[in-house]
Amino acid sequence: MEKTIRYSAGESIVLGLAAPPAQERVFAAAPQATSAGMRYSAGESIVVGPAPAVENPLPAEPPPAAQAEEPGRTSGYSQAALIPLAAAVGDSVTTYIGLNHASLAEKNGLVNTSAAGLVGLFVIKAGITYYFDRQPKKIRESGLKITAGVWSGVTMNNLLLIAGSSNPLSLVGGVLFGAYMYHRESLALEKEAAGKRAPLPSARHMGTAE
Repeated sequence: MEKTIRYSAGESIVLGLAAPPAQERVFAAAPQATSAGMRYSAGESIVVGPAPAVENPLPAEPPPAAQAEEPGRTSGYSQAALIPLAAAVGDSVTTYIGLNHASLAEKNGLVNTSAAGLVGLFVIKAGITYYFDRQPKKIRESGLKITAGVWSGVTMNNLLLIAGSSNPLSLVGGVLFGAYMYHRESLALEKEAAGKRAPLPSARHMGTAE
C-alpha cells in the first residue's frame, strides 16, 4: 500500500513519485461596468437588465418650424382673400347697375353684359382669387393685393359714374380707392402672418385653475 501525503487543499501526491504539475486555476476577473446604467450578477458577465429609465411626463415642444403655417380657411378661402372676393362682387353688381343706367355703357367688348355673363365673370374672378390664395407666399401676397386693389378701384369708378360723376374724376376716385384697398389687403396679410408666428401653447404652460 503506497503512502501518501495529504494537503489541506484536498489533493494527494504519491510518495516517491514526481508530483504532477499543479493545475492552473483561472479566476474570473471581477466584472467591470462597460456602460452607465448596466447591472451584472455576482461573479458573472451576463447583463441582468438596463437601469430603469426616467420617463418624461411632459411631451416635447414642437420646434417653431413644425408649427402650423397654413392659414385658416372658410369654404376654401383664407381670411385674407375676403377683400378680393368682396371687390369682385362689387365690380359685378355695380357693372350690372351701371349698364341699366341710360347714360352708361360697357367699354370692354369682351365682357358679356347680360346678368348671366356678369355672374360668370364673378365666378372667374373668384377662381382667380382661389388660385392666388393657394400659391407660395410671395406670389400669394402679390396676387391678393393686386386683385383687391384693381377690382375695388373698378367698383368705385362704377359707383361714381352711376352717381353722375364725370369720367376723369371717376377714374381718379377709382385709383385712389384701389390704392387704399391694396393697403388694406397688405394689413390683412400682415395680421395673418403675425397670427401664424404666435407660439402654440405647450403642455408645460397649460394647467388647471384651482
